[in-house]
Amino acid sequence: MESNKDEALKCLGIARKHFDAGNMPSARKFCQKSISLFETAGALSLLASINAAPEAGSSTSTSTSTATEEHPSASGAKHRHPQTSSSSSSGTRSNGTAGGIGGEKREYTAEQHSVVKRVRSCRITEYYEILAVKRDCDEAEIKKAYRKLALALHPDKNGAPGADEAFKLVSKAFQVLSDPQKRAVYDRNGDDPESRFSGMPSRSSGFSSSPFGGGGGTFEGEISPEELFNMFFGGGGNGFGGAGFGGGPTPVPDPRFSFQPSARYNLARQTGEIGVQYHVNKAEFLGHPTIGAELAREGDSGQSSGKSAKRGPAVTKFERTVDQAYTQDLYVQCQRGMDRKERAKEQEVGLFGIGTDWEKVRAIEKEVIESCEELKRLGVLNR
Repeated sequence: MESNKDEALKCLGIARKHFDAGNMPSARKFCQKSISLFETAGALSLLASINAAPEAGSSTSTSTSTATEEHPSASGAKHRHPQTSSSSSSGTRSNGTAGGIGGEKREYTAEQHSVVKRVRSCRITEYYEILAVKRDCDEAEIKKAYRKLALALHPDKNGAPGADEAFKLVSKAFQVLSDPQKRAVYDRNGDDPESRFSGMPSRSSGFSSSPFGGGGGTFEGEISPEELFNMFFGGGGNGFGGAGFGGGPTPVPDPRFSFQPSARYNLARQTGEIGVQYHVNKAEFLGHPTIGAELAREGDSGQSSGKSAKRGPAVTKFERTVDQAYTQDLYVQCQRGMDRKERAKEQEVGLFGIGTDWEKVRAIEKEVIESCEELKRLGVLNR
């Protein structure tokens, strides 16, 4: 996104410094980060130079050569995957074998290779496309898509080149789309909801990032693709019924919500604390085992909302999650707007202010940042 360009250029500058100093691992790290934020011709050119440069301590006495394959991982960075090719010209084949760890042969079929290619042809944040589901799909469809792809792409089953990266992409897509809060933020801005630019809060906020409804955020340490696979299929505690992480019952995930109405999100509501407009699926909301039961006891059909409506503890807790998701996204947009205004002012004033058009500076200062105004309207930002 254009809003990430400045950060990308900073990372590119750091990468160039490391490259000039001969520190290729660090140069590659910052160059890949720059590309993941905002792809530029300069970053791509530098990455090519880094990959062509010899690594410190690399051996040239082996009889095998190493090719590199690049693709963005689920975390947004690019990785290099060694594909050993011996002098006997036994390369990988679309329906043959691929070199695994230690040089062992990994079998795969043309169909497995096709699945890998389809997943890896998607951008890293095209989560619906990665899972091959519609944007208005329900939770059951997301689980079904993940189940099918995870089994098809697991590195123990699929030896096609790039299967491990495709497996990571599928895991990342599932973790985002199976979490109502992350999905709402993703649907709103199209970014990775766990990146620091997306508006999602950090671990300290107490948000649950687990697709299994578990407590405690994991934004600084996501569930690994292998752990997710084991939890889904029962290897490490089945997160979809039966034993949870601690051997007890799995907490029920909150209903999904959106900040935009649609055929799926057909019930408009307003939170009670700060009055955020949000939308839920009426059948899912009223059928929720905790929230729906609470509404039924109070004789509420789901239509009562807003600051004046009476709420039980379950609805109150759910709507605080809605408030936090909405305001955190606005905070990021507001900060970006203020940073942009500050840069525009600095550029206009210059170093000493000589020849500055002060009318233009005052006009910049008066520019309204809609996200900041919305935060003021909601009463969560001082005027």
